[in-house]
Amino acid sequence: MTQDTDRGKIGYFCSYVPKEIIYAFGKVPVRILPTAVKASEAEAYLPRNFCSLVKITLASFLETESDLEAVIHADSCDGLRRLNDVWRHYVDIEVLQLLDLPRIDTPLGHQHFDHALRRLVTRMEERYHMRLTAEGLKRAIIPYNEQRSLLTELDKRWSQGLIPTTDYYGLRHVALTDDPVLANAQLRDRLVEMPGQEPPSSRKARVMLIGSLLVNRDLVEAVEDYGAQIVAEDSCSVGRDLATHIRVPTNIDEMLRDMAARYLDKPPCPRMRDLPRRLAYLSQLISKRRIDGVICSYYKFCDLFMSEYPILRKAMHDLDLPVLLLEDEGEATLSGQHRTRIEAFLEVLR
Repeated sequence: MTQDTDRGKIGYFCSYVPKEIIYAFGKVPVRILPTAVKASEAEAYLPRNFCSLVKITLASFLETESDLEAVIHADSCDGLRRLNDVWRHYVDIEVLQLLDLPRIDTPLGHQHFDHALRRLVTRMEERYHMRLTAEGLKRAIIPYNEQRSLLTELDKRWSQGLIPTTDYYGLRHVALTDDPVLANAQLRDRLVEMPGQEPPSSRKARVMLIGSLLVNRDLVEAVEDYGAQIVAEDSCSVGRDLATHIRVPTNIDEMLRDMAARYLDKPPCPRMRDLPRRLAYLSQLISKRRIDGVICSYYKFCDLFMSEYPILRKAMHDLDLPVLLLEDEGEATLSGQHRTRIEAFLEVLR
């Protein structure tokens, strides 16, 4: 598949939004990631005690030029639904759709999401004056299926210490924001360059990070600067996007039905009503990666993650794992208090 340099860019706000549909319409899907320095810049539009991820995301687009031609919102949570409302009034980037996401991974949920995807397709057909075909959707599915395989292998190598964490996060960012054909070429090249065996090293505390959209880069660097090794992460940008490959039958109806089922079947985040499966997935990851401690970094005032935390903390304690909770206020750098708490937590793991 060749890459079209004339593709426009469409932003999307949730890992449950199928990138393949966007790409099939000749557009590059770009994961919306916050870039503003301070979330407080959005407080003229949102309350101070509102989710800091929503605030920092809005602040990133209020005054900054963007090369996005449109965005697709998702009703993942109350905060993102409110962002959709505010965005339509104050951000000069077209909203194509507020994608309706179910919260259950059941046949009824699959059917509901299938209908939502068809509404999105209809909207994009009207907007871009083209018909989505089975062949076009198949051509879009293939590079993303390849990317999932490449990212899975990259994640495995990273957990083995074969690639620096900063490089790993850089490659994940490329996969989230670049044309998949170009991104896949970078991923393949980097995998070829890596050594094939785990390098010998002194035993370091093995840490898992749990977050929502992504974990603060400054936090990642601090953990490793203090002598620990990050070997696993569960967030929308790392881990939960490694979904099962999407099948490519010849019938577009079957493609959309399978896409709906596969996206809902990915490792669940707290928005899904499936806490047992989420805890089972995290427990399996902890066992497989031989985790010594868990750091939960949640955006401040994020109701979904904060309400889950007491249950998750008990599950971790039942596994004899120390847990640290940090609240991310949307700032680019960690506070001195956060650094002190991280250092003290990692001392316990040694």
